[in-house]
Amino acid sequence: MIKYINKKDIVEKICLPANLYIVRIDSFNPIFNNQLNDRVRNIFKIDSEGKVIWQVFSNSDTKRDGSFQGIKMDGNNLKAYRWNGGQYDIDLETGFATPEILLK
Repeated sequence: MIKYINKKDIVEKICLPANLYIVRIDSFNPIFNNQLNDRVRNIFKIDSEGKVIWQVFSNSDTKRDGSFQGIKMDGNNLKAYRWNGGQYDIDLETGFATPEILLK
């Protein structure tokens, strides 16, 4: 499991209260060491020092689903979409991603 995120590796960031952040890392970043399970789980909740609180996960973390390509807040809900066109609702406390709709 990845325990620390360097700020230079962040491609997208959302600020949360209490100096916490949701960040997305490019799935081809060397931080993943070519581990497929980590590459498709490329969203993290971190603190201001980069310490990982959670790494996103779902019931469908496969190569076919692809990595996450974007994150956004929709009110108080975190949304993310994957390369395959699926939009997910991500639990801010646990990082569990629930599929919502197919965008393509």
